[in-house]
Amino acid sequence: MRVRHPNLVRVLDSFVDGHWACIVMEMAVCSLADLVADEGEMRAADAIDAIRQACAGLGAAHEFEVALSSVDADGCYPNAL
Repeated sequence: MRVRHPNLVRVLDSFVDGHWACIVMEMAVCSLADLVADEGEMRAADAIDAIRQACAGLGAAHEFEVALSSVDADGCYPNAL
């Protein structure tokens, strides 16, 4: 099963080490939290676009029955804001 979507970070590998389930993901450089910390408050249009991107990625993941434990600004990586 591979979930591919422009609004999702790719999982490159997964494995079990003893009692630990591990995933290796592509490196994402700037989270939404980083962006706000660096540039301050977002314009409404940019905030709406970031939320739209997050929802699109979550929707794609949910189609493959992948559930995420939390969604917050540290785990969102908006593209091309």
